[in-house]
Amino acid sequence: MKKFLLLMFILAMVGVKLVYDFFPVKYYEEIMEVSEIHKVDPIIILSMIKVESNFRVDAKSHKGAIGLMQLMPTTATWILEKEGFDPNKFDMYKAKDNIFTGTLYFKYLRKKFDGDMEKIMAAYNGGSTRVRNNTWQKIGETVDYVKKINWAMKAYSYKLPIYLKLKELL
Repeated sequence: MKKFLLLMFILAMVGVKLVYDFFPVKYYEEIMEVSEIHKVDPIIILSMIKVESNFRVDAKSHKGAIGLMQLMPTTATWILEKEGFDPNKFDMYKAKDNIFTGTLYFKYLRKKFDGDMEKIMAAYNGGSTRVRNNTWQKIGETVDYVKKINWAMKAYSYKLPIYLKLKELL
């Protein structure tokens, strides 16, 4: 019985370690600041960054999306101008600028799709037109993206409160 309990404890610790290693909390201060500005749950922002770039500030996709939240330059310029910001004052390779702009775009999509997270995430990945005409569900990359976001949100819902408590204690 002792061996069984020890084995269960070890497996639990390995599971916790995997969650902590696979779902890091980076750029915490920037995420929290932007989260408060835009009134977006930091778990959503963390999850998007994890799935989009795995926290690589210099990430660039084969399609040209850049930075932590993998914004297309035209989308970044459009949302910043639409919301009254000067795009020339933003560098999408700087963490805070990219998180700010990606979250601003998320907020725009949240309003457009009445808070429906599946549609918001599908639009963020595959475009609003595909969501409006329901063709996004035929695009494997977008379907997988929505699933990955859901998993990341579950992991960060578990991890972030523990991270914050540890940060407070240390």
